[in-house]
Amino acid sequence: MNITKTKFLSILIVVALLSSMTVYGVKTGTYPGHKDPYVSTNLELTISDSMGTRDIPVGNVITAIGGNYCRGLLGSSGSGNTTAFNSTQWISASNDATGLINSTLTKLPNELNANGFTRALGTVVQWMNGTNPAYNVTATFTCTGGQAVQALGLQWSGGPATDSNLYACASFTQVTFAATDTLTVKWVVTYAIA
Repeated sequence: MNITKTKFLSILIVVALLSSMTVYGVKTGTYPGHKDPYVSTNLELTISDSMGTRDIPVGNVITAIGGNYCRGLLGSSGSGNTTAFNSTQWISASNDATGLINSTLTKLPNELNANGFTRALGTVVQWMNGTNPAYNVTATFTCTGGQAVQALGLQWSGGPATDSNLYACASFTQVTFAATDTLTVKWVVTYAIA
């Protein structure tokens, strides 16, 4: 069989590419076409006050107990009582950013329960974020008296200031609200599978 230099070079290039893809896959644990699914959360704030209305994106973190909560719900062997799980749709607020953002938190420090900032049941909307399933939890707080806020939590229990139900938390630059000012919180949870 007679192989020309061009054919030999083409074969060599193909072998090198396949080898590098295999080595990459072994080193990283990924292979072409493989996807590592993950959950991501994003937080959008809309503040309406004497300065007008403005939108602020905020970073946040899923807590360790939030991850355990999802594992318990999705990974139940049938012996557990999955009916005890609630929807993660309550939003809490605090003016104490101590330790935030921190995945070890189980509740917001010094959660507010006054001036219109009591833990609120949000509205849930399910949708597709591109090709990934997602849902939003949205709640609006209307201030009834002067109140500063700099931390928020996404909870699976509606009991004000209850512990051990904090799915995600966030902190941001402190905002002081006056009576009739509003804070709309939109928490977006995306299951990145594609």
